[in-house]
Amino acid sequence: MILIIGSILAWNRSLKKKVDNSTEQLRNELSDRKFAEKALQESEEKYRGLVETLTDFIFIIDPDGLIRYLNPEFEKITGYAVRDIFGHPFTEMLAPEYIKATVEHFRRGLSGVRAPIYEVELFHKNGKKIPIEVNATSLLDPNGKVIGRIGVCRDISERKRSETALMESYETLRIETLRSLH
Repeated sequence: MILIIGSILAWNRSLKKKVDNSTEQLRNELSDRKFAEKALQESEEKYRGLVETLTDFIFIIDPDGLIRYLNPEFEKITGYAVRDIFGHPFTEMLAPEYIKATVEHFRRGLSGVRAPIYEVELFHKNGKKIPIEVNATSLLDPNGKVIGRIGVCRDISERKRSETALMESYETLRIETLRSLH
């Protein structure tokens, strides 16, 4: 009988030790998980802050050409609310003379071809054209499959005005120089 009680006590101690070890392991796993969740949340907040405070607008377009993401700067540049454009074809915003070439850039990008930075004009909500520079790349899933396009668009209105002013100054200077030679 004493032998049985001794065995039961030994088995209980062994079982308690296993439970204590399992409990400690669970605490460690929970602690690791909480740390990972906090790090993920901080990372997400950092990148959301970065994306939402840029002075360029960021877009994500799915393989069907539908807009799936625009950061807040889009509204400032175009005058359109993101909610009014979300889910619409990206071509709705383009000036007609840029649609064909931009769709071609988009298709080549979906097939994996890297497109150079290019310029297009979008329509502002007030009807004016806005020159923008587009830098887009393929959006990949974790397996490397292309699932859309992601990119950055920069309003280049000021640069275009400066280029025009410079060209006008050059032309004026050229004409004055020609007149002085005659």
